Amino acid sequence: MSYLAQNDRVRRHFCRALPISLVFAMGCADANPATPDTVTDAQLVDSSITSFNALIRVNPLPESEALSGGETTVFDSSSTAFEQAAPNLSAAELVTHDEGDEAFASVFTAELGAGPQLNNASCEGCHLGDGRGELPAQGDPLVSMLLRLSVPGVASDGGPVPVPKFGGQLQTIGIAPVPREADVAVRYIFSDGHFGNGQRFELRRPVFQLLNPHA
Repeated sequence: MSYLAQNDRVRRHFCRALPISLVFAMGCADANPATPDTVTDAQLVDSSITSFNALIRVNPLPESEALSGGETTVFDSSSTAFEQAAPNLSAAELVTHDEGDEAFASVFTAELGAGPQLNNASCEGCHLGDGRGELPAQGDPLVSMLLRLSVPGVASDGGPVPVPKFGGQLQTIGIAPVPREADVAVRYIFSDGHFGNGQRFELRRPVFQLLNPHA
């Protein structure tokens, strides 16, 4: 069994055992007020996480199996992988993560300060599953991505020069009575080639066109 497979097996066993230990700890607690010697649930989680992190560091990883994110690596290849908290967070840090995750999914309205022009009403509206947005299919509108704009030259701050009347980022949503800046149409130019070993590949280059400008 490889080192990563052993780690994954230990992780699954640990995750199953942790809730049981928490329930046992809470069930055995007496009804007396907390004292300085009382171990809280958060401290128990902290202790368990510390023990687990120490456990997976008993043997150094072989160079061929180095973790891409070090101790923050999440063993999840599903569509929810980016939603997972880093496994080395403390109990307090996990609370902060959950609060941030909730804010990330919040939908903003004009009453909450959104607009009058914007690209989406929430962070998660573009970053699906806390990950990256999706490039639209040919003919579809921009839903989870944005279009940066510039004209040739260098701005005073060293960055790109914004497009007059549009700025540096196209706003595709407007809150009435303010209209959106424009619609966007996308099409793709396809090209193919071959790797050095003869395997074929295909590339697509997006071409964007601004329609119905309202600026």
